[in-house]
Amino acid sequence: MPKSSTYASVAKATVSILGKGGQGVLVNDELIITAAHCISYSLSGGMVLGNLYLEKIRIHEREFTVRPLAVEPVLDIAILGPLDDQDFPKEASDFLTFYKHADPVPVCRSDFAIGDEYPVHIYTHKRTWVTGTATNFERRRLSVETDEQIESGTSGGPIINDSGELVGVVSNFTDIGEGRPRSWGTVPYPPLALPVWVCRRIFGE
Repeated sequence: MPKSSTYASVAKATVSILGKGGQGVLVNDELIITAAHCISYSLSGGMVLGNLYLEKIRIHEREFTVRPLAVEPVLDIAILGPLDDQDFPKEASDFLTFYKHADPVPVCRSDFAIGDEYPVHIYTHKRTWVTGTATNFERRRLSVETDEQIESGTSGGPIINDSGELVGVVSNFTDIGEGRPRSWGTVPYPPLALPVWVCRRIFGE
């Protein structure tokens, strides 16, 4: 089990997505990982991102404007980051000033085989923690079984291991009966489906 200080640190790094709803989590180099279905973007005629699709987030009772930097809709994962400082100097400066004093969540670097199981902990939009068991059921995806129901507002929220490392974000969920809900998580370690530059920034390489 993570220490109470780890739980508190991850909670402080979890943001609310104000548009479609859901959560995201701060990782290193000014980036936020969330689920793609929690944000606005278009795949019509090619991916349209950047300053055309701005997102409002809330953290520590403050609101900031960020933008999608990369979206992988099949794995349901997205990366948000600061606005272009030339087009939005104040908004970019506000977020970067906040981030300098933030405590990002480390992303897990371990390589798990398909079928591996391990305990995980999910931070919900109700500011509570749900513990479960994660199974790598296919490459880059987790199946998480919990004893407590996970509600839709938790989408994009962090899934951490016992070491307090981010192993995924909540993607969607189904009830498999007998009081054991199952949630599906996007696996961010290492996020090979995302552009190489995003992976390098996440891992500080």
